[in-house]
Amino acid sequence: MNKVSGKDTKAMILDFLSKRQDIWLDEAVRRADAPGIVGIQLKRVKETEVRGPESYHPFNYVGWKYYGQAFAIELDFNKNSKPVLSPEQEEWRDEFEHRGGIYIMPRSMADIYEHLGTHKPEPWDEYLQRSTRVGPLGGGKK
Repeated sequence: MNKVSGKDTKAMILDFLSKRQDIWLDEAVRRADAPGIVGIQLKRVKETEVRGPESYHPFNYVGWKYYGQAFAIELDFNKNSKPVLSPEQEEWRDEFEHRGGIYIMPRSMADIYEHLGTHKPEPWDEYLQRSTRVGPLGGGKK
């Protein structure tokens, strides 16, 4: 198990995350109380529904619904004291989680793997083919 400590922590986590095709890292300027690493992970869930339930031929639709899951990895916390986070960090965490984000305070790389997985989801080709393609205006083909 890799311990998450020292100044190489951020570099180690960023190295792992930058190799993942399903993760986008947000490197924009943020508030001072924001975690050191923030990003979005592409995820999917199986969607089932009855389409045309009132029609002559209703059918069960089964397909994938894709979405982005926001995550934040806090690197600046004191795991040996109470409270672990500053009041500003706690407020940021609460607001982030309230809006559906995953807030991670890793004590080891195992915590990162637990929340984000160890590799991109398979079959990856299905993820690449997920987008709906919109043709040119006017209905013509290029």
